[in-house]
Amino acid sequence: QPQYFTIMPPTATQIPPTQTPYSSVQFEVFAAKGWQDTGVYVNSGDQVEIIYVKGLWTGKSGLKNYTGPAGGKPSQNYPCNPISHKETGYNALIGKIWYGKPFLVGQHFTGKALISGTLYLRMNDCDQWLADNDGSVHVLIQISRLVKERDNFMQ
Repeated sequence: QPQYFTIMPPTATQIPPTQTPYSSVQFEVFAAKGWQDTGVYVNSGDQVEIIYVKGLWTGKSGLKNYTGPAGGKPSQNYPCNPISHKETGYNALIGKIWYGKPFLVGQHFTGKALISGTLYLRMNDCDQWLADNDGSVHVLIQISRLVKERDNFMQ
């Protein structure tokens, strides 16, 4: 499967001096909805950082088992999950760019986009089971672009 991100270490929250932020957006992700358009367009080569701000959600409102975007322990997987629950745990926040492969966001994600398109977010749950979900999480999405060096010239 093709890669869509180069993942940066969790401690790499500082933007390198060769990059400048051009987008910073807060977005609320609802547990009971599928892929949600964040309105953020990402270009190939951009650094994408998604940071949990607040909120709790659950994949089964009757159980009152609310978590943050890191989700619960890895659990049984169902083929309908966008990402295996054995990899992410239940209730985890996940994302994708355009029609790309889903990736784990959790509490904090930083990576370099390898494709361009709109950023989508959601809870990692099967579409047919979204109706019993409850809650939401708020995230801060920051996009930085590599600055190209300009030649010095005199007019």
